Amino acid sequence: MHEGAEAGAEVLTVLYGTQSGCAEHLAFTLASLALKRGFKHCRCLPADEFLLESWKDSSPLVIICSNASQGEAPDSIRVSWSRLLEPTAPSMEGLRFAVFGAGDSLYQKFNYMAKMLHNRLKQLGGEPIINRGLGDESDAKGHDEAFFPWILQLWRALGRLNVDEPGQITEDFFKFPLLTKYNVSFIEDSVASDAISQKALYNEETFNCVVKQNVRLTAKDHFQAIHHIAFSRVVTFLEGAVERSDPLSFEVGDALGIYCANSDAVIDSFLAQTQLSGDVVICVTPNISEGLIQQRSQPFFGRPMRLRFFLMHYFDLEAVASRSFFSMLARFAGDDEEVRERLFELASSDHLDDFMSYSHREKRNVVEVLSDFRLVRPPLSFLLSFMPPMRPRIFSISSSPTFDVSEIHLTVAQLSWQTPLKRSRKGVYSSYLAAAVPGDFFTCFLWRGSLPLPSKPVPLICVGTGTGIAPLRSLIRECAAAGSIWSDVPLLLVFGCRHEGKDYIYSNEWSELSKDRLKKLTVLPAFSRDGNKKFYVQHQLGRHARRVAKLLDEGAYIYVCGNSTPMPKDVAMTFDEIGTQCCCDGDELRGQEYMKQLRKQGRYMVDSWSA
Repeated sequence: MHEGAEAGAEVLTVLYGTQSGCAEHLAFTLASLALKRGFKHCRCLPADEFLLESWKDSSPLVIICSNASQGEAPDSIRVSWSRLLEPTAPSMEGLRFAVFGAGDSLYQKFNYMAKMLHNRLKQLGGEPIINRGLGDESDAKGHDEAFFPWILQLWRALGRLNVDEPGQITEDFFKFPLLTKYNVSFIEDSVASDAISQKALYNEETFNCVVKQNVRLTAKDHFQAIHHIAFSRVVTFLEGAVERSDPLSFEVGDALGIYCANSDAVIDSFLAQTQLSGDVVICVTPNISEGLIQQRSQPFFGRPMRLRFFLMHYFDLEAVASRSFFSMLARFAGDDEEVRERLFELASSDHLDDFMSYSHREKRNVVEVLSDFRLVRPPLSFLLSFMPPMRPRIFSISSSPTFDVSEIHLTVAQLSWQTPLKRSRKGVYSSYLAAAVPGDFFTCFLWRGSLPLPSKPVPLICVGTGTGIAPLRSLIRECAAAGSIWSDVPLLLVFGCRHEGKDYIYSNEWSELSKDRLKKLTVLPAFSRDGNKKFYVQHQLGRHARRVAKLLDEGAYIYVCGNSTPMPKDVAMTFDEIGTQCCCDGDELRGQEYMKQLRKQGRYMVDSWSA
């Protein structure tokens, strides 16, 4: 028996706003469970691919949303969110909705976007089915810790729980539904010869950037290589069969999204594990036979192409295998009970430490997992449905739109590390960029950022660590390009790195700019490993608290850029203390209000990421 007013609903619409793919993964998990719970059909797609005017007629509607940058809308819900904020936004009267946030408490604006979306839909007349759910990636079980109890509430409110069902949903992976997103057709060469695609297409407006220069900025004996990469400002836009070359227009705070291709070596390994030929022609289409009636539009849908070309451009073979990938593999373990049990253990949240040790900490990719379980051979359609697509990586532009008229600059740290089992690992995209030579080209798109210059010259306080200097360099060089407008305005840069002689990047540049163009540019470096005691950017700010407070009272804007663990929070606490002690005579309540107003005025901006 079911209870609830919407037990008879046949279609569940699940929309997601994602930046890295996490919210998308949760959305497909929800859609799979919904079909198991009796919904005949599900939609599961990016919010921006579902007409906003159709939302109110699509009850029940579930939205799973992550954050981007400063609590802003992630890429796949940006347009919808912008329209929802307009005075002419469509009414949501009659909409029954639920919102779940895929956040991380490491960030200051934890699940800010999900909270705002929930509130705005209510303002427009929508009715929440249940209260919003707030997932935290930093929880012991990640987002699952909040996600599955929240799903239980959702099923109960929608009348999809049996009245005698226990009060907790357990992850019974033996019965967990496998939702295959794609159909894969193998086509004879003679039939497809004229239609075989030899050009990679993407959902974004892409262009080719040509490398002009690649220089290592850090010392050769430093543990990390940081590269300054200069591209030609003139890029080639790819519009179907037509190509055109124009200078790229961008603003301070923008970034380049870069697509990478899988290497021949990893493709060869995948083909060997699956016993498939890279020369076969395939055509991938959306699978609607299992209840998933609408999903994200993919640029490869309906385009015949050779399997090697398809794998090179569209699926991330070096991505870490997910728990759902292990769950899928377990269904194809045949009669080998030991292998099936092991795969289900790796998929279960009850054995999360085991999964983290085997997969996450070792960064075992899907190809390596297939090698470890070489007798398990799922069909290609299942493998593709549970492997992540090739996603672009976002790199902040470190050049100025005005100062650097002929070039686009990136500041890229090549990631490399050893796993607990002493395996050497490298970041795929950062290594790809670090190895670039003049003449190489990359497929890119422009990602609009959110670190604008003030509308008029006021003091700037810039705090950055490591490659977090990139957007700050863009900003400072843009000020330098303005001539006398910014030449006598105080600019304070607090930059953190390990050693003065190894990774104090762009130091000579700051000296030159302060001599010629920005006479009041002051750089306060914080070298965390040069002394007996670790010294970070927040300590440098505290040491110069009176100076910082004076700039704040003069209307300064604050920009904080760098790794999210834990620098932005530590810096925010230091600014709060400066606001209280130096701007408000030690009055804590006044200090809190002072900093609250500063943030409300848009004078405190953060651009941070997790490594």
